[in-house]
Amino acid sequence: MKGMIFLVTIAAAILAGVPVILDAGEKEDREAEAAYRAMSPGPHHALFNDLAGMWNAEITWWEAPGVEPVESMGRAEYKVILGGRYLMQQFEGQMMGVPFEGVGLSGYDATTDQHTFVWCDNMGTQMMYSVGECTDHCRTQTHMATVRHPMTREDTRIRMISRVVDHNKHIFEYYMAIPGAADGWFKSMQIVYTRS
Repeated sequence: MKGMIFLVTIAAAILAGVPVILDAGEKEDREAEAAYRAMSPGPHHALFNDLAGMWNAEITWWEAPGVEPVESMGRAEYKVILGGRYLMQQFEGQMMGVPFEGVGLSGYDATTDQHTFVWCDNMGTQMMYSVGECTDHCRTQTHMATVRHPMTREDTRIRMISRVVDHNKHIFEYYMAIPGAADGWFKSMQIVYTRS
């Protein structure tokens, strides 16, 4: 009798364990599918292809509110890299009368559903990292970042807006949060890119 009770208990445990094993397998499948989606290029990444190529850049720079702008020219090359996951920009031009070089990396993080951007240049040792979102069928992106001001050593909020006008033109605007500026934001730079 004790043997029979033991067998019935084992059988019940095995039967009770079957759904748990199946649930664990299904969970692993769902996790694997989510991981695959997170590492695969999607519709947001496909937009990078429209920007690939060589671009001429018209740069307008404002040193402070109310000051006349300074204009210069530059060139940029955009490349889609790492299997369509990122867009790399290499920029060369003049900024405030001196040679200017920069490298940018744009992405879309499928785990957070946010656009990402990293920038570094020869004007400093600080890398800027921003996150943002897109509107207008992703033809406009707005990114926010915080950077350390090189002179005051205080954190400064930055807003960047990129607008794709058409296949041959896009516009980049750079704003700094400063007291006294209209709506709190001072537009310090604009770059108009036209395909070369």
